[in-house]
Amino acid sequence: MSIALLHLISPLPARVRNGLPLILGGDWNDGMNRVGIEGRGTSVWLGWFLAATLRSFLVIARERGDTKRVSGWEAHLESLKKALETAGWDGTHYRRGYYDDGTPLGSAESSECRIDSIAQSWSVLSGEGDTAPLGRGHGCGAG
Repeated sequence: MSIALLHLISPLPARVRNGLPLILGGDWNDGMNRVGIEGRGTSVWLGWFLAATLRSFLVIARERGDTKRVSGWEAHLESLKKALETAGWDGTHYRRGYYDDGTPLGSAESSECRIDSIAQSWSVLSGEGDTAPLGRGHGCGAG
């Protein structure tokens, strides 16, 4: 296996809490840099991104005959998707994540950021979100 490929896959799967990946000092959004600064906050968006990444790398691992990684990543993908649909779901839409103290971010109960577009968008863009109940929060104003 090439060093470049090993470098790309070495962090897969990510560290998790409540089944979701840790956000740590922020994901793509620098404004979220305090959400998981203590190492316990999680990101639903990052979960969708990880799911899409795992799905893509599963193809490569299968082509290479890497059955150990295939079985490990498939198992992680399955548990990640369950967490996204349970811990990530707020009743009408996906949450953005959780602060270090376990408080939901992007919840209908939040005083601000009640719905965050990126978690909704990536549930669809990743191809991994449960879209069976049409309009189940997969768009602004849907429901």
